[in-house]
Amino acid sequence: MQVSARVSATGQTAARLPDLDLSMWVFSPRGGSGIVDLGRLHAGTFTYHGSLSGLCSSGCRMSGLGVLPASGRAAPSSGAVRLVVTRIASRLSDGALRAASAHLSAPLWRSEEPGVSVDSSTGGGLSLSVSAAVMAGEAGGSGSTIGPMAAPDDAPATLPAVVTRELASVNAASGSSFSTSGLDGNSITVHPVAFASALPRLGADAALLDLDLLSNTQTAPTDPGLTDEVWLGPRAPRDAVSRLRAAGLSPTTIERSSTVFNRLQHSGPALADDFLLVATLAALLVAAVSTLSSFGATTRERATELTSLEVAGVPRSTLVASLVIESAILVLTALCGAGAGVIAALLAIPALPELTSRTLAPLRYTLPGSTIAAVAVAVLLLVALAAAAVAVVLVRRMTPILLRTAPDDVAG
Repeated sequence: MQVSARVSATGQTAARLPDLDLSMWVFSPRGGSGIVDLGRLHAGTFTYHGSLSGLCSSGCRMSGLGVLPASGRAAPSSGAVRLVVTRIASRLSDGALRAASAHLSAPLWRSEEPGVSVDSSTGGGLSLSVSAAVMAGEAGGSGSTIGPMAAPDDAPATLPAVVTRELASVNAASGSSFSTSGLDGNSITVHPVAFASALPRLGADAALLDLDLLSNTQTAPTDPGLTDEVWLGPRAPRDAVSRLRAAGLSPTTIERSSTVFNRLQHSGPALADDFLLVATLAALLVAAVSTLSSFGATTRERATELTSLEVAGVPRSTLVASLVIESAILVLTALCGAGAGVIAALLAIPALPELTSRTLAPLRYTLPGSTIAAVAVAVLLLVALAAAAVAVVLVRRMTPILLRTAPDDVAG
């Protein structure tokens, strides 16, 4: 790591300049925060060097700069150090230098201590002024025991988030900011910018934040209980997994939504639903057969009655029309029954004890519209065909011969 800076000091600090070190704070999700000693301060322009080995084996983020008393040296009692940082770069494994991503501009940095000021240098670069009181207060600190004196302003104090309404109602009023846990378990403040009933894989008690902003708020290692997931949508490129590996990510498992859906389709509740559908279809067939049997058992009597009406002067067309109206009433009755069943299901399903308990994934109470429509159409067609078949048989069997064998129910 190389840092090019111009250093000047005032008061007693000027005489104690060799007792001070230029320090850089770095952070990695695996190792947490650490301080890199860039060497003793020199008046004027100088390039400072520090080693990142042991701290950034898998990459790290620069989280701040500051001035600390050198090991075994006391902090000055007065004065201040002003340094203008003109360049920050890290040396890669191939020996090439790469400039740090942090922009050396005052609006993009913030002071972390009351005695530290951040400004833009007239000659270019980032100007930092650190008072002796701040150095004395941090004397003896190391590692993650102290924070940086000036830090890149790469994350807002309050992070925007998509929040489930359940989480918002528990923590604060709708639209108000509240505290929750970050990637390292430390508290962060989030502000709801949108609400959702639930979030994928998390359920109804969750928040969705920008990962870059969230990671920039970390000060400690990532919670070991967390897992990293990359979600790909239906429009993701076919080589998405290869691109992830090329970017340095090593997927341990790849799970497709179709695989999850297929597994759920073979679970106990799904099979129970399938058996219930089969039982429903069987019940409909039994009802249709019993209806046809009932019609068939009374065909002779009804044909005889229709023949009597025709002999008495009722036109056959009127009798046929009455049979059509009868068939329409049967179809309408079946349609009303299907509608009543759908309404009853919509009212009853959410109230079932098995579905009212809290689950990780939100339950959907909507009915399978296409399946219900297909079954309803099949039932209506079956009823209509059965009624039509019975009507045709009745019309064909209407003959005066039936009157000869009709029982005489007139009292003698």
